[in-house]
Amino acid sequence: MKKTNDRSHLWKKGQSGNPSGRPKKPKPKPALTLSEMRKALTHRMPELLERVMDQALDGDMTAAKLVMDKCLPTLKAVAIATDSTELPTLVMHLTGEQQKVIEVNATQELEPIKVIPED
Repeated sequence: MKKTNDRSHLWKKGQSGNPSGRPKKPKPKPALTLSEMRKALTHRMPELLERVMDQALDGDMTAAKLVMDKCLPTLKAVAIATDSTELPTLVMHLTGEQQKVIEVNATQELEPIKVIPED
């Protein structure tokens, strides 16, 4: 048999040998819909909460963190200047409008630090 140097069957330069690419796999459908999962969880919520609480009390730190994160909101402190003697050092680095706001608030009675829970 005679060998030929015919390369016309090979791909052209810059052309893909598989232009469509690998076929995508179909995505599996979830066993339950979101509303079905929510209904199942709502029905068994007391049992789930009791189990997680028991694990947290037995020393499971992951369960304890879950309980703390979901049951107690993270508190964020907001400092408010209440003493007018602090104002000169604060006001030095502010713009004119910011200084006016500080001065107006300094003449009024302000509440102490407010704690605002994060959402």
